[in-house]
Amino acid sequence: MTVPIPETSPGPKVLFDLSNLKTGGALQVAASLMDEVAAFALSLEGRQRWPWLGGACFELSEPVLANTTRDLGSLHVKTVDGRPLSRLLRGRREAYFDTSFTLFGPDYGPRRARTTIVGFADGTSLTPETTSPETVHQKIRGKIRRNISRRRFKHADSLVVEANHVAHNLATRWGIDEARIYVVPNVLNGVFQEVHGEAIQHLDQILSPPSASNSIRLCYPSRLYPHKNIQIMGRAAKALSENYGLSIQLLLTLTDSEFAALDPMTQSISTTVGPLRVAQMPSLYKACDATVFVSLNESFSITPLEAMSSGSPLIASDREFVHEIAGDAAGYCDPLDPNDIARALSGLVTQPEITARRIASGHKIVENWPSAKARTERYLDIIAQNFRP
Repeated sequence: MTVPIPETSPGPKVLFDLSNLKTGGALQVAASLMDEVAAFALSLEGRQRWPWLGGACFELSEPVLANTTRDLGSLHVKTVDGRPLSRLLRGRREAYFDTSFTLFGPDYGPRRARTTIVGFADGTSLTPETTSPETVHQKIRGKIRRNISRRRFKHADSLVVEANHVAHNLATRWGIDEARIYVVPNVLNGVFQEVHGEAIQHLDQILSPPSASNSIRLCYPSRLYPHKNIQIMGRAAKALSENYGLSIQLLLTLTDSEFAALDPMTQSISTTVGPLRVAQMPSLYKACDATVFVSLNESFSITPLEAMSSGSPLIASDREFVHEIAGDAAGYCDPLDPNDIARALSGLVTQPEITARRIASGHKIVENWPSAKARTERYLDIIAQNFRP
């Protein structure tokens, strides 16, 4: 679909919109993208391959800017409030572009470019049946949000997804032409290739004393989104204690208000280190015996890949979005069954040889996974395919 550009529209021809990203994995992707784009903008290769890059406009949220690790001085960057209501209020008073790339949509505001490319990671809208049970009010609200989300994504000229199963579901469930869908897998941030990540302040004081032989220190990096299913961990810990004589300390990355909202059983076995910057994530994995990931619904989560890169044993949901990443490198469980989660966790202690094989398999997967640089190249090439300067 084509929308004429007003003759008086000022500004660069290409827009990168990362202004709506505040937390979670999307924030990590955005920060990594900006780091790699900054490097390309200064390189001869980048200037020759994407000559329009130096004149592109980058709209970032403040958290995205705070999580970048490279100097962005060579780019046209501005911080913007990308929340839906703010986007709607700004409307068409903003500059109009030839091509826009919204890293993760939907974009709720008026169209601002002739050609729009939008990243899709709204798994709860695409496959709502895989999420946890909802109240009647939540179901009604979710249905309204899903309808709006579907409509906005369908209006994009091209979509970018992070996994093949998402592309398939968009085609079969929403009727989106697969020719309009690009698959670009999520990747590890470059900080996981460094010998030492950024330290987490006061981590030693936060942690309990060194684990005993019957205690497992787990991390679950996530915010308190319903589909992350964190609240089941209290019941899983109870089953682990009763059936296997093992205990856990669960390290979370929740805000204080999110931690206070946990149910008492989960809160009793948990500690929060607070939301972390991407550069601090390697330190979290290294401080723990294993990683637990009992999410119910993801388009693509970077947590399994980060855990495998860190050599952290992974216990994860027995669902397609994990299998597509981790293969045989994880111990799988039913994320809705506390007893099955406990069974999988017990294997960390009772089956060390199997755990070691999974760690080795994870390292092989990571070695063959695309790099952050390769992902950025793919993004820029997709833009180039949809934009003719």
